[in-house]
Amino acid sequence: ADAYGSDRDTQKDDPTLDEDILAFWLAAAEVADGLGDISLHTVRIAVMDTGIDATHEELSGRVAAGYDALADAEVRELAAGINSEISASSHGTMVAGLIAAKAFNGIGIAGGAGAFPVELVPIRVLNENGKGKIADIVRGIYWAIDHDIDILNMSFGARLEYYPTALAIAIKDARSQNILPIAAAGNEYGMTWQGYYP
Repeated sequence: ADAYGSDRDTQKDDPTLDEDILAFWLAAAEVADGLGDISLHTVRIAVMDTGIDATHEELSGRVAAGYDALADAEVRELAAGINSEISASSHGTMVAGLIAAKAFNGIGIAGGAGAFPVELVPIRVLNENGKGKIADIVRGIYWAIDHDIDILNMSFGARLEYYPTALAIAIKDARSQNILPIAAAGNEYGMTWQGYYP
């Protein structure tokens, strides 16, 4: 491995890096370093949301080209390295940061991926108000299936009166291609919701 742990000390330098997360990363990096001369697979994570500001200092260099499922035009590709965020709350960018904000850079937070190789792929399925349609989400999932995505991150949900069959089938199809779907559990601790998807 490319010395993921050898150039790291045991001191955190990201202001809000949790000590337990740091300990986990250092242990994982030590294992990676012990594997010898191998290359770690870059994990492609689709952030299905409002877009990602790839110019953000914590995300620069980690955001690939993506897809705009909301666009009516034929050209739906989101170029790499641009600000594709359309939400005033920057929800997609915030989610991307929680996943993969750069670690050991002395600023902001450190994302869950730490210093390990990840590539964020923005798939815009929510509008500037954070609202979306099942059809656009389904379209985004099938684009992900066709573009070598490893993980689908869906930090959204909706309480529906009906079971969203098309969404369920799309997620099943993604899983059949060894894509790991991760869905929101909600922002309310201790709450149980019936009919909340995905």
